[in-house]
Amino acid sequence: MTPESDNLADVISKFQTRFSDLPGHSSSRVSELRKNAIRQFEEHGLPNKKMEAWRNSNIREFKKYLFEFNNKENTTLVKDDLHHLGLYSDDVYTMVFLDGFFQEGLSSLDGLSDEILLHSIAKYIDEGDESDLVALMPENKTSHGFANLNTAFFTDGCLLKVPDGMSVNKPIHISYVTSEQYKPVNNYNRNILVFGEKSSCTLVESYYSLGQNQYGTNSVTELVPRLQYESSEYTCHNINAGGQVLRNEINVKLVAEECRCDLKMLDITSGNQSSENHVSIGHMAPNCVSNQAYKSVLFDKSNSVFNGAIYVARDAQKTDAKQSSNSLLLSKNAQVNTKPQLEIYADDVKCSHGATVGELSQEMVFYLQSRGISEPEARRMLAYGFCKEMVSEISNSKLKQYFENMILRKLDRSEHESVKKITI
Repeated sequence: MTPESDNLADVISKFQTRFSDLPGHSSSRVSELRKNAIRQFEEHGLPNKKMEAWRNSNIREFKKYLFEFNNKENTTLVKDDLHHLGLYSDDVYTMVFLDGFFQEGLSSLDGLSDEILLHSIAKYIDEGDESDLVALMPENKTSHGFANLNTAFFTDGCLLKVPDGMSVNKPIHISYVTSEQYKPVNNYNRNILVFGEKSSCTLVESYYSLGQNQYGTNSVTELVPRLQYESSEYTCHNINAGGQVLRNEINVKLVAEECRCDLKMLDITSGNQSSENHVSIGHMAPNCVSNQAYKSVLFDKSNSVFNGAIYVARDAQKTDAKQSSNSLLLSKNAQVNTKPQLEIYADDVKCSHGATVGELSQEMVFYLQSRGISEPEARRMLAYGFCKEMVSEISNSKLKQYFENMILRKLDRSEHESVKKITI
């Protein structure tokens, strides 16, 4: 099979060959879950550019290496090999997956309450109560080809359960690390996060590569409230500071009164990088609030896509929904596509959206230069000021500093690379 092929017969053949190596292959319930996903894939296949949501996507890149798999092997890496990634601190719990498999020796979970369940999904399926896991996963009747492939082929991931009334005392950092491979590979990760009534947790999900090799990641994270209770709150900061081709899909439904959802998304792209964010928030109950804020900074020939949808059901009166998209183009060759969508069936609502695309103010650059600041540094300062809002509301000071430093490093590298390309 060639990396770009999605021939159905080849997909089924790969699944049959791979099946015995996947977690839960001896469980009839898990096996049926995976087989059902393959049946759905047979019916719907992969997306194509005729579909509106994929019209601006680099589907050819997404389809590369779908069926080039890693095998679980013992690693010689130690924590010192990963310290430069900023994974380890007394202020966080760290769960590390290397090439798609949980690494207990590289993780740091000491001090976590016994009442909080934090496990490798693969271990939980093979050693725990897999029926509970299957019950948590929604019925797999989706036309999303990549989601079906994830259900069929996932090798590992994080299973987190926080009981009623409990708060995790430190952030949990789930880190997916890809080692330097001799061939391109694709990792399939599945995270399931279950929260009881009046529980809370701060969770960080990150993806790193230890080499320059090409690889793919197909990751699905499901957040499952045990009870659909009022006054729930979900806050998400999504920061893309790397990756050649990336697509994020966030789907949220507010199903009880006085729920709140705040999404902040930031893309910083350079070279030929491509980044997409597709967001759908469904207001299904009255008196709920949602905020979508997207920003992108684009260098060189990179491009970004933002599709933001707000759906307000007929009974969702007193909805307050806001959406904004702001992009900063630092190259004449960069491109951004933004598409706000509102679908409103209630009468008493406040819904708004706005989008801007622009360049750095030359007057502001000149002003900073007149104060003795070099032009590259002035541009970097203004770009950072544009980005900083997206992390300013992170309550944990250590995490906030971590992400601010990440943004600065990305702006430094991208600005330096862009200037170098211009001067050569």
